[in-house]
Amino acid sequence: MKKVILFAAIAVGLSSCGGWNDEKRAEVKSECGKTVGSLYTKEDGVKICDCVSAKISEKFPKADYKPSDVNDQTKECIKDGKYIDILTKELEESFNKLENDADSLTKALESQMNEEMSKLTE
Repeated sequence: MKKVILFAAIAVGLSSCGGWNDEKRAEVKSECGKTVGSLYTKEDGVKICDCVSAKISEKFPKADYKPSDVNDQTKECIKDGKYIDILTKELEESFNKLENDADSLTKALESQMNEEMSKLTE
């Protein structure tokens, strides 16, 4: 009986070596966070790193990944999720504002031209 208990204890001990635990998952998320850091919104960064963590643990069940694997998977998760970095979002917002301002100016000029044209035809 003692041998069975000893064997079970050794088996449990060996199975907990290598493989995923909270520390390894935190390590992956930390490595991912270095890449996405201030490039994405906090919400997008969390989503991206959750994706990376899930994909890495799926691809490397023994937790035998390399930092380059995390970087590669980060790029994939960003592409798959179609996330847009903060700078691109700001550029898009600026462009949209300029476009709206230009439309407003065009409408104002057209209105003024129509008013002047109506005075000439009277």
